[in-house]
Amino acid sequence: MTTEPYRFNRFYQTMIEGVQEIIGLPDLKKVESVRATQELGVSAGAEEKMLFYQFASWMAALEQVFGRRSGQGIALRGGRVSFLYLSRLPDLWDAFSHLAKQLLPAQARIKGGLEILAETVTRECGVQVQVTEDPQNWYWQIAPCPWCSGRTEDTSACQFMIGLLQEFTSWMSGGRYYDVSEVECCAAEAEACLIQIGKQSMD
Repeated sequence: MTTEPYRFNRFYQTMIEGVQEIIGLPDLKKVESVRATQELGVSAGAEEKMLFYQFASWMAALEQVFGRRSGQGIALRGGRVSFLYLSRLPDLWDAFSHLAKQLLPAQARIKGGLEILAETVTRECGVQVQVTEDPQNWYWQIAPCPWCSGRTEDTSACQFMIGLLQEFTSWMSGGRYYDVSEVECCAAEAEACLIQIGKQSMD
């Protein structure tokens, strides 16, 4: 077995830990039971492929168990908590700590941290993440997207990633709040998921 499934499982595990902290172990088991029965149009195949689609099936199962609005809220909060688990992974912790020691302005820390995080998600999840910017915003573009693959929605389906980036920007800026929203989503027939992050804090 290659190291790819192990690395992917490491990222996947942070998601499960974050969601469990929000809903508790009994409800987590209910969601897992529902998730395990979902196909989402994915046939059995390589382990890496099946692991990839587990992200999306987890998000769909949350909505099935708790209802769409509550499920999306749990995914958002779970994403925030999951970033804290993710940031404790030794390689990310070292990279973020090195960035913090440079005493850069908040915007420079966030931009540098986004690039580190994008490299991590690209490597661990087998996707392509690009970070771009304009004078007002940073943009996080991911394709294919693990959190909405195989889903069809009329609105954003990537609340988990939105929550994770919300917590990331707050953590990297020393507790400030930044506007984070998804402006394009693969589940709504976009070619890639695009999350917009405002450069000016809301507080």
